[in-house]
Amino acid sequence: MFGWIRSRQPRLVRTMIGHFLDGAAMGCMFGLVLYHTNTAGLGGLLESPLNAGAAALFLAQGALIFGTLGVAVGAMSLGREND
Repeated sequence: MFGWIRSRQPRLVRTMIGHFLDGAAMGCMFGLVLYHTNTAGLGGLLESPLNAGAAALFLAQGALIFGTLGVAVGAMSLGREND
């Protein structure tokens, strides 16, 4: 899906995009786990049709936070490739 983006970018940018997408996927999965297990009543709160925007914002926030953490881990591990 994102192959055309990755193929035209320098190696560093491709690495960061890959780490961000991995982290964003993990963030969405973590948010869905919290929703389905109804942790702290979160599932019941987001279940209402009036809160569809809140549910989307919750998942987007999780994707952004975990994606940023993925980029940070990727940046810190760049120097270890030659070791």
